[in-house]
Amino acid sequence: MSNASRHSFTALNTTFVVDANYTFVKELGTGAYGAVVAAKHRVTGQGIAIKRISSISSKKILTKRCLRELKSV
Repeated sequence: MSNASRHSFTALNTTFVVDANYTFVKELGTGAYGAVVAAKHRVTGQGIAIKRISSISSKKILTKRCLRELKSV
């Protein structure tokens, strides 16, 4: 995917860079790994959650938990 097909927005004091097909809907919250927002696909209208992961390398246990969560998806 090239940069031309992406756009960015700021929510929860975090910059999200996402595919141009998704539009920001609302802020959902923050947690141990970062921030989560709701977005909608421009064509299909399908709603999704986008998580922006940050600062997980500060503690080994956070890194392990984040990887465990990604494996479950």
